[in-house]
Amino acid sequence: MSVDAERERLFVPAPADRILEIVDLRSGKAWRSLPAARPTTALYAREFNQLYLTTGPNLDIYDGTTLDRIVSINLRGRLDQLQYDPVAKELYVGCMMEGKTGIAIVSIPDGKLVGEIRLPGSPQGFAVEKEGPRIFVNVPDNSFIAVINRRERKVVAKWNLEPAGDNFPIALDEKGHRVFVACRTPAEMLALDSQSGRIVVRVASVRDADDMWYDETKRRIYITGGEGFVSVIQQQDASRYSLLGRVATAPQAANSVFSSQMRSLYVSVPLRGKQAAEILAFTTR
Repeated sequence: MSVDAERERLFVPAPADRILEIVDLRSGKAWRSLPAARPTTALYAREFNQLYLTTGPNLDIYDGTTLDRIVSINLRGRLDQLQYDPVAKELYVGCMMEGKTGIAIVSIPDGKLVGEIRLPGSPQGFAVEKEGPRIFVNVPDNSFIAVINRRERKVVAKWNLEPAGDNFPIALDEKGHRVFVACRTPAEMLALDSQSGRIVVRVASVRDADDMWYDETKRRIYITGGEGFVSVIQQQDASRYSLLGRVATAPQAANSVFSSQMRSLYVSVPLRGKQAAEILAFTTR
């Protein structure tokens, strides 16, 4: 999911329904639906007023005001994960292209494929530095984090996480020089030194973790997982962390998005029998 804080809109891919739902956060109601062929990941970029959406092998780019589709790029593979660099004007797309795994680089706002970075396994979450050239990429197939220099477009380091594994979500505290990774085996969060890759601390977290966010203002990490909780971890300083609490959501409610501007965490709850799908909104305090 993704948030447009200025217009107070939430973009929610609904692959089973083949639509992108747009929720008006002021009213808490669905506002508009865009037809899309099995959308999986949405990302709104306020700097360009554009919405990026992965739909099967395609990356679709929409105008953020009219919601008209500007361009569709066939990347010839399974797409997942989106991040961007507003200064370099590059969008990074995690993908498996024709048997190759890596990150496709698309120039924005024009939307042209300009390069790729090869990886030894499928990327399952990555974080982009704002003040530096690196991208930190989870590669759960190999239980490591790949460190990419995006200017050189190559992997410059691999940080082994074993015996931990199934590392899916990732977040970054750039000022504190920490990379946060949530693993499923075992269910724990790792804080790593972003300079050396050394594991600083481990904290137990929600099982089946899928999304994780760092709240720079509150110095907290929010992790959502299929177990049906949000793990809230307090950062006391760069080397000390404690589990602040577990907030109940619902089974399989693993996907989420955090908006620092709106001071809210939004968690998607899937259809459960006769219980309709819904979005849970939590305000941070």
